[in-house]
This record gives sequence, structure tokens and C-alpha cells, in this order.
Amino acid sequence: MEPTEKSLKKMELYVLKYWEKTGTSPHPDKDITNTVIGGLALNMDEVGRPLCPCNFYPDKKKEIEESRRWICACDEMKNYKYCHCLLFVTPEGKPITEYLPEDHEGRQTYGLVKDPTPDKGREGVKRKPPRLALNFSGQAFWKTPGGDVPVNVERYLGKGSDGLHYVKITGSDTGIPIEQLAPPKEPERIDSTVKINIPSEDALLKNPPPKKEKITPNRENSRPIICKVIAFKGEDCLAETIEDELTIKFRTELMKEHRLKVGDRFVWYAGENKDDIEKE
Repeated sequence: MEPTEKSLKKMELYVLKYWEKTGTSPHPDKDITNTVIGGLALNMDEVGRPLCPCNFYPDKKKEIEESRRWICACDEMKNYKYCHCLLFVTPEGKPITEYLPEDHEGRQTYGLVKDPTPDKGREGVKRKPPRLALNFSGQAFWKTPGGDVPVNVERYLGKGSDGLHYVKITGSDTGIPIEQLAPPKEPERIDSTVKINIPSEDALLKNPPPKKEKITPNRENSRPIICKVIAFKGEDCLAETIEDELTIKFRTELMKEHRLKVGDRFVWYAGENKDDIEKE
């Protein structure tokens, strides 16, 4: 019995996407891959779900009604990244067994097979968010129901009676559990490469560029403020004043003109012209 072309195409597309999602590979033996995909497609035609074709079921319909354990991707694949059908494997054709319990038959059969892409897959496992070290100080994000709130961590206060570790943050007299804090986000960076189209000599002679009038900034009523570039976000550049830590938006194009990158300091002459800056 052959699967319908519709179900076969659907399962081929699903498997292709799941290889990418989990960082796994097809088996080097194409017959193994094609046989498993064909079995999944047949079950799609028969019971409407991609039930694993490598198991025997007394009643397939009852099986999918009572549990989703063997619906591809099965629970073992979602939790342990282990595929006993050899559909999602390492480039060498071995199933990943690194996360299996030691007494699992897959571990006993194949031994320890390391996961070549540990940052992908295992969507059934809830990953713990990165936690700050107890001696951490500096900028962090407080995870609240209303969203992430930027805070400044001053010092570690100790372990509370509830078993949580508390830290002191600026502006608060009470401690906050460090478990509710997340590390600072990496600032967005931009490509510093500037592509320039240089016109030919003939084009310059025919259409000479207009002369730009040099503008001398009027700094008599301006106040010099030292700032530091903290992030680039598209057309905007975010900078922080050193004195009072205020965040100010500048044009990304302006930062490029002055060859400024994340971490660089510059002097902003706060007056009528917001573009009046100098690299420190």
C-alpha cells in the first residue's frame, strides 16, 4: 500500500523543517529515511496523524486518542532528542543518546552518542533562564508581570527564609530575589563597513558635486556633555550621559561620520544643534 502524494509531500516538508529546527541530519542511507517518511505518510492517510511507523499498535486510533507519545516528533525526540526510527540522527547516522537515562535501551544499544548541536531541539524540556551570579553587580532586567524593568544591582544581601537569594538594587529599600533577574541584553551592533560608490572621472566632469557650505557650530550657549555609545537600533543610536546616566537618541549616520562604535565616548555640545558632537 502506498501513501497519497499529498500526505507524502506534507511529511517530507515536515521532516525537512524538523531537521533544521533540531540541528539533526538525515540518515546516510536514503532508503531508511524514505521508508520512515513513507510510513508516517501512510498513518496520516489512515488515522490523520503522523503516528510513528516503527512501533506496533493493536489499535492505532485508540493510541492517538489516549496519548500523543508516539506522534512524530515523539516524546522521546522532544525530550531526549532520541529517534529510534533513525529519521533524525547525527551526520554519521547514529541516534543521539546523550540525554537518555543510562538504563534506556537506546543508551545500551548505541552507547553514548553526543549531541553535535546542543543549542537546538529538545523543545519538550523547559530550559532554565540564565541566572546571575550571587556576586553580580551592575545593569540587569527585573522580570515582572508587566514586562522587563531595567535595574542596577548593587550587592548581594543573602539568603532569605524562603530559600531565595536576595540582592539590593538602586532605589529600593527591600531586596529582590536574584531568581527574578535576567542578565543585561547584548547591545545591537551594526556593520561598520561603509559601501561607497566612486563615480568615474568623466561623470565628475559632467556633473561636478555641489560645494558644501561649511557650518561652524555656535557653542557660546552650549554645555559640553560627555556621553558613551551603548547601542545601535536601525537609524537611531542610543548614548548614555556619563554624569547622570540619561539615555539620549542620536542619528546612527552621525555616529558613522565620527567613526564611533559601541563603548566609545564623545562630547555632545548640548545647544540648538543636536548633531554638534566631537569624538573624545
